[in-house]
Amino acid sequence: MTKYTTLDSLPSALRRRVGLGLVAFGLVLAALVVVRPEQAKVPLWVIWLACAAVVSAGLAVATYSKASPKRYRWAVVAMLGSMSAVPGWIAFGPGSRSCTSIFAAVASELPCRVAFGTGAALLVVMLAIAVRQAFAATNAV
Repeated sequence: MTKYTTLDSLPSALRRRVGLGLVAFGLVLAALVVVRPEQAKVPLWVIWLACAAVVSAGLAVATYSKASPKRYRWAVVAMLGSMSAVPGWIAFGPGSRSCTSIFAAVASELPCRVAFGTGAALLVVMLAIAVRQAFAATNAV
């Protein structure tokens, strides 16, 4: 059995199929929200951004190319941007939060917000790096 450990190790046809599968999965998730929006426990924009993260991850996988990294880099920017909004809303959004933890039955709101805020901050740093790399790839072409 062949072991694929990086995007470089995937044959391009398989990489495109996997990427398009992720895009389709993200679109199906978005369609499910359209069917039953009243069951959402978060604002719909948070769900749309989570779906957008999956779609843009699929686009990143499908468009990956060392020879021409521009589309891949911008897909990563879209993925990280949409990914950072979700924990950002959990940390800084209005309303109370209730989290569970493996260390306690129920964690209080403050540790929950701090944990998700830290995650959001790390994603924003990664986003800034990705934007810089995307502009570099765009200017290199």
